[in-house]
Formats: sequence, structure tokens, C-alpha cells
Amino acid sequence: MRAMKYVLLLAAVCVAGLPVAALAGPMVAITVAPGDTLRALCRQHLEEPDACREIYRVNRMQNPDLIRPGQRVMVPAELLRGIPAKGVVAFTKGDVRYYRTDGDEGRPPQVGESLEEGGRIETGQDGTVEVQFGDGTSFLLKPDSVLSLVRSRQKGDEFVLRDLFLRAGRVMSRIRKATGREQRYNIRTPSAVAGARGTEYRVSVDAEETTRSEVLTGTVAVEAMRREVRLQEGEGTGVRKGEIPQPPRPLLPPPVPLGLEPIYKSEPLRIAFTTVAGASALRAALARDGEMRDVVREKIVQVGEPFEVAGLVDGSYFLETTSIDDRGLEGKPAVPVPVVIRLNPPPPHLEAPQEGAEYRRTSVTARWLRVGGAAGYRIQVGDGPGFTAPLVDRRVEGVEHEVELGYGRYHFRVASVAADGYQGEWSDALTFSLVKPPPTPTPAAPEADGKQMRIRVRDAGKGFTYRFQVARDERFTDLLHDTKKDAPELVIPRPDEGTYYIRTSCIDAKGSEGNFSPPQSFVIEPRFPYGTLGVIGGIMGIIVLLAL
Repeated sequence: MRAMKYVLLLAAVCVAGLPVAALAGPMVAITVAPGDTLRALCRQHLEEPDACREIYRVNRMQNPDLIRPGQRVMVPAELLRGIPAKGVVAFTKGDVRYYRTDGDEGRPPQVGESLEEGGRIETGQDGTVEVQFGDGTSFLLKPDSVLSLVRSRQKGDEFVLRDLFLRAGRVMSRIRKATGREQRYNIRTPSAVAGARGTEYRVSVDAEETTRSEVLTGTVAVEAMRREVRLQEGEGTGVRKGEIPQPPRPLLPPPVPLGLEPIYKSEPLRIAFTTVAGASALRAALARDGEMRDVVREKIVQVGEPFEVAGLVDGSYFLETTSIDDRGLEGKPAVPVPVVIRLNPPPPHLEAPQEGAEYRRTSVTARWLRVGGAAGYRIQVGDGPGFTAPLVDRRVEGVEHEVELGYGRYHFRVASVAADGYQGEWSDALTFSLVKPPPTPTPAAPEADGKQMRIRVRDAGKGFTYRFQVARDERFTDLLHDTKKDAPELVIPRPDEGTYYIRTSCIDAKGSEGNFSPPQSFVIEPRFPYGTLGVIGGIMGIIVLLAL
């Protein structure tokens, strides 16, 4: 069998009765050699030899058995017998399974693996896969999608035919148009067919099998129920199952994020957006790459609500947004903007001072739990909640620090600092107060009589109680009395002879006790032995009387 050279002709031949897809496609010229018949050429070159009738009509042959050597026979390129043009997995993440045939159990595809005609790809809730072809054309299958590679054929030297079937979910296609090469790229769904050449567009199918097509560049023809609409760049359409395509509609511009921070130090991450006229919702996606393949979070957000996510790891991300109109058509995507997240090291947990606590002194001991990954900490103390002019602002190494302040009400916070000098988020600020302690009463010299001892201090005023301690030692380990009184006076039985120590303190109405007074000592002298002397005198008198 003689080898034939295919010549791609970009002019379309319009003949009554020819299907729309064939009319719009490129033609290939086959030069007839001596001994050729049209039927033989069809068996040799067509994928379906019965399609020879189309060759008759395209070439307007009166007698198909009469062809001459050197004659050029025009053949629609998509009817040619092609060779498989396999797709190659360029990227995959999350739950993705590839089924080589319908009966295949399926398995996760590997990067670099070839996908053949008849295969099916399914993505789970977190699954994404990108497939690239040799001519640079690619598609990105989004989460919760099912797509079959029905056909991918190289037809001659200059024509490629690809048919995909999207049963559910979303797919983004980028079709590369090379000089001197044509291709037909169709995405079929349960309700429509979207065909394109040299373009970038999205196709999605929802649970009700409604198909939505949105063109970002180039043109796309969407056909359903024998009706076709052509979408230009920046247009979209929807097709309900069993209905004709809706009229093209302009795609909405993307919403713009508001108040993006240079670094997000806490979660959840919250980003607000501008309101786009005609939008009923928006889609926000956060990815690790600017091509938006490795999406880590994606949400549909109602207009006026922020995009809020948590559970992210430190790193650089890209944010992309699209508007969604009342038909569910997604608009043009925004240029991805960088978003930097660094949650570590986190703020430490504060142990002291306690929130709202009062301390009867002029200093406070700040204490917090150690944070992994922190090389140090930064503490601030201010007299206002804004810390605009902090009274204390210093870097410390440990997890405890004494701060001398003076009496007043203060605000305190602490942040962790990494080894590279990066400071994490501040802890929640807490308030505390340093107040004057109750006065220290100085006891007067104890007054003792034959049976009692009285100890007095200066009256500290209303609302105070008084604490009296009497001990046999200066360290007050051997206490004789430890008594609280409402009055500034203590009356106790006269102790035995010896040296004693006394100290006193005041307690305010909140139960806070001031400092003890310096210990004072006093001595209980031995009592004069009047009783003993009387007894002795009596005995001596009796002796004298007896002697007389």
C-alpha cells in the first residue's frame, strides 16, 4: 500500500447534509495514485470505512468509482484513522483515581504516567489532577469530578481530535494552537457539547446535570438539542438537561480582596472582598502555586461575607477569586495575589499576672509557658490598651521576668520571637493593678499588770482589721498568739517570765494583708515573791514564840 502525504487545508467545505462538526473542521487532501479506488482509500485512511459516503458528498462526486491519478480527494480530518495521542499526568494531589477500563478497580495515577483512550479519572473532595498532551494542550480536573478520555487521536500530521466526557464536576482546559496544526477539542456532558480550538475555557456539571461553559480566551461552540451558541472571550452560557443553550452572557469581573496584610500571624484567616454588581456569590481559592493547581482551600462565599479558613501551615500562598452570577456562571478569575502565613512561633500562654488581679506592691512578676521554636520573647507593659507608647518594651530570654512599675493600672502582653528574629502574634492583652498595701502598724510597748498584757497599735482607719503575733523566738516559729482583731488592741493573759517578740500587720476590706512590722522584743520580769516571804515570816514568828 502506497504511503500518502496528507495536506491540511484550512478552508472548510460546506455541503448540505454534512454534520455541523464536520462542516467546521479542517480538510486533508489525499492525492490519488495509479490503481487507487475511492473505496480502497477509505479502507486505508478512514477510522470508519462506512464514512466514505461523506467523502462522496464533500467532493461532490457523480461517480465515486471514477477517480484519476493525481486527483486530490478532500477528506474531513476528523474522519481519518488516527493514532492514539496519550495524555500524561503532570500534577496530582489528594484523592485521585484512574480507571483504565470500566471494569478496572482503579488506582492513584502517578506523575509522568500516560493516560489512554477509554480511561476515566475521578477526583475526591480534596483531589486535583492535571493532564498534558504533547502539543501543550492540558486540562485541570477539579475536586469531586468524573471525566473520561473518550478519544485522543493524532489524525495525520496536522490534526488532533480529543473528546472528553465530563460526567460531574469542573474542568479547566487550555488548548494550545500551534502553527500549521489544527485540533478539535470537545467536552461532552450529560446535557451539552462544548467544542473549541485554541482557547482557554471552563466547563462544569452540577448535581442536576446542568452544564456551564465559560470562555476566558478564544471562542467556544456549545451545542445541545440541535441548537448551537458561540461564546466569545469573556462570555458564558448554561444548559439544563433536555433544553437548548441559554443566550451568551458576559462574565462578571472578579472581586478584589480588601486590606490584605503583609503577613497573617493568626487564624482563622479572614479576607473580605469588594462587592461586584450582579454577583450572588464568589469563589475564593488559596493555592501553593501561582498556576492555582495545588489548591489547599476553596470556598464559595456569599456576597458580603469574608473568606475564612483555618488549619493552614506556615508558607507562601496565592489567592484567586471569581464572581458567580445568578445563573451560576463564574466570571473571569483575578490575577492570583500572594498571601503569606506565618503562625509560628505562636504567642505563649500567660500564667502571671492574672487578669484583673491587684498586687500590693510596686512590681510584678510576669510568667508564661515556654513555646517550642521560640528563641526568646518580647514583653510590653503599657498604661493603655493600645500599647502606643509602652512603659516597658524589652526582649527577654527566659519565661519569667520581674518588672518594676509603681502603683497604677497596667496592660501586659508577650510575643514569641523565632531564631531568625521573626516575631509572632502578640498574646491577648491582660490588665492588672499595683496598689498600695495596707499600712504597717507599729505596736506600742506592751502594758502588763498582774494578770494581763495589753498590746496597742495606731488606728489605721475604717475597714481595717489587725493581726497580732506574739512568739518566743524572733523568727516567729514558736508562736504564743496569732490573733486577728477588729480593734487596734490585743489583750492576752500575762505570759510567764522570759523574753518575747511581737509584730503586727493590717488587713484591708478585700482581705489583703500588709507587711508585718519589724519584730519588737519585750521581757516579762519575775514577779516579787510576796507570798513566799509571808510564809517565811509566819514560820519565823512561831519559832520566836516557842523560844520564849
